[in-house]
Amino acid sequence: MKLRTFVATWLNRFRTMVRYRLLVLTSVPIFLTMLALIGITLYWTLMYTWQSALMNVRADLAVAHHSMELLQREQRMQLTSLTHSYDFQQRLRHDERSLTRWVPTQAKNYDLDFVIIHPASQLAEFPKSNRKLLLAGKQQTFFEVLNSQELYRLNPDLPARAQIPMLRGNKIERRGLVSRSLIPIFNDRHELQWIIDGGMLLNNSTQLVDRIRDLVYASNTLPKGSIGTVTLFMDDLRVSTNVPLDSSMKKGRAIGTSVSEQVKQDVLKDGQVWVDRAFVYDAWYVSAYEPLRNYDGKVIGMLYTGYLEWPLVRTYLTNIIEMGIAICIVLLLSSIIVYRGSRDLFLPIEKIHHVVRAVQLGLKKRIGKLDLSENHELQILGRQFDSMLDLLDQRNEAIKQAAIELEDKVDARTHSLHEKTEELERHIQLLNQARHKLVNSEKLAALGELTAGIAHEINNPIAVILGNVELIQFELGDGTAPIKDELEAIHEQIDRIRNITRSLLQYSR
Repeated sequence: MKLRTFVATWLNRFRTMVRYRLLVLTSVPIFLTMLALIGITLYWTLMYTWQSALMNVRADLAVAHHSMELLQREQRMQLTSLTHSYDFQQRLRHDERSLTRWVPTQAKNYDLDFVIIHPASQLAEFPKSNRKLLLAGKQQTFFEVLNSQELYRLNPDLPARAQIPMLRGNKIERRGLVSRSLIPIFNDRHELQWIIDGGMLLNNSTQLVDRIRDLVYASNTLPKGSIGTVTLFMDDLRVSTNVPLDSSMKKGRAIGTSVSEQVKQDVLKDGQVWVDRAFVYDAWYVSAYEPLRNYDGKVIGMLYTGYLEWPLVRTYLTNIIEMGIAICIVLLLSSIIVYRGSRDLFLPIEKIHHVVRAVQLGLKKRIGKLDLSENHELQILGRQFDSMLDLLDQRNEAIKQAAIELEDKVDARTHSLHEKTEELERHIQLLNQARHKLVNSEKLAALGELTAGIAHEINNPIAVILGNVELIQFELGDGTAPIKDELEAIHEQIDRIRNITRSLLQYSR
């Protein structure tokens, strides 16, 4: 809950306070630019470093291939120097029988594992491609895989030296990978007479791979702590290598171990060059493999070069960390510079803000001096704001005075209106009274006309009745005595009716 309150408070500050908004607006582009720069740098350096590492190991493989060709050429030259030696030439000319026994004894003198001499009659024992080159007088050096019987025919010691116990399993590899050179020797009639057959057994050998490693990976050419390695494979088996059994301790040699299945598929079966990171026995290496072919072009093994990946990664990470620290320092310094530079804006703006708040509360305050130059935009803004506040005060004062005058006028107009209203009410009252009188008079006039009409209409029958009564009295004379009372009653009622009609006529008038 406290964290949410804290975050909400700061979010509100960033949304409402100029200081923090300016800080964000000035700092965020720098941070975003630096983050983008870091991301681009990381991506570029990673891709460039890795591609450079792959290019380097590919170049190392090319150098190793060339070095191996040079060493094979050296091997061929050693055999050539043997054929040109005095002892060899003397035996060739005068004692051919001893030549076949003497030549094998010269192997150690020429740093070879075997040297034998074949008479031309054994040419048919060689493959067809070798026979063509020998008959053409061409020297040849190539790699070849030989079984134990073939090794024994070259040198009885080779089968035992060729044996390699496989580290994974109880099997023993008895075949041998040899670097073999064939030198044809012709007689004076340019007929093939002898074939010098010599070379090196590469199983369990360290001389060739160590020489190639020293040529490819000179001192100070690899990251600190890394080791360069070279390996010769017979099929997928390491027969000659300086890859250590323990990469951390750099001890032993991983002879008798196999290559990974992916490399085996791509290089041995598909005949392709393979350049990538690979798990070499107990550690990851930046590796390059190429097929090793025999005289017929058939893939019989592989040549490998590579070096430990972790020292390269460690160096890369160290460089990234150093670069990150440098970038963080630059960001910190940039933030300080931005903050100190922005403070010249923050303080005047905050002062203006406080003045505005005070003015809102009804206080009479002015911005005044902002500790800035007279031509500074904020100072000019402050002066204009003060002028605006002064003008606003003047207008407020004028508005107050006008409001007072308006109130007086309103009071006067209200009093006058009140009097007019009372007078109007009196007039309305008089008018209502007059209207009532008029209505009444109209009613009375109508009633008078009605009454006059009624009285007239009543008087006519009364006159007839009175005439008839008097006629009866006149005609009967004394004979009216029996009805005298009734006739008097009629006269009384007729008088009474006349009085009523007379009253109605008087009322109508």
